[in-house]
Amino acid sequence: MRVEVAQGISVPRERVVEALVDPAWYATIETRASLGAPEPLLLQVLDGVVHTAVRWRYAGTLPAAASRVLDASRLTWVIEVRLALDSFSGTVHVVPDHYEGLLTCEATIELTDDDGATLERVAGDLQVRVPLFADAVERAIAGAFEDHLRTEAEALERYCG
Repeated sequence: MRVEVAQGISVPRERVVEALVDPAWYATIETRASLGAPEPLLLQVLDGVVHTAVRWRYAGTLPAAASRVLDASRLTWVIEVRLALDSFSGTVHVVPDHYEGLLTCEATIELTDDDGATLERVAGDLQVRVPLFADAVERAIAGAFEDHLRTEAEALERYCG
């Protein structure tokens, strides 16, 4: 399933990048119905590249049929971001903590200057390999991922504003 999100963040992109490696920013992110609180594992800048790894938890409800195969409490994953500071672009890689091989997500990320604000674009492919239920689970996880990006953008605006 293709996932594409483009959204404005009313903060300069340099400030967005500073927040990405600031543990205090992650503490300001509010949980949502489908997304638990973040757990930063790695936040650093090394050789001009931002490296982050943050654990997230799906907090939504899976379709009844899918919950027979998957335990929603075990739907946790680490989102790894690599962002080159010279281009403000990079990659997003989702690494499931459980159910390895059942979920993959690879995406690109780009932060574009938009007259002192930031336009964030994330585009990639999400694939779930759960027989009979893949489409429903993909839709649920894609919705949570999009909610995650909106939550981050809102938190960035509050934190940096």
